[in-house]
Amino acid sequence: MVMRWESDLQLQDMRKHAPELLNGLQSLLLRGASLTPDPRHPRFFEIHDDTQVYYVHVLPNSRKVLLLAAWSHDRAREAVCSVA
Repeated sequence: MVMRWESDLQLQDMRKHAPELLNGLQSLLLRGASLTPDPRHPRFFEIHDDTQVYYVHVLPNSRKVLLLAAWSHDRAREAVCSVA
């Protein structure tokens, strides 16, 4: 699913992430981002870019997106390799 927000996007950081992460996520959402739904949690999504994975919750009937977690693609690959 691809979602694109207009300039009235409200991005709320729930964990005190670095400002660079917030700026990166906001940029993705404003230009159009591919969201991967979390099958266990409605309205929760992963958003990937070249270096980061963002885990967000999109509040229904609003322009608000909550940033819950973020990690690098390298960390995600290491976790998959350690499980295999």
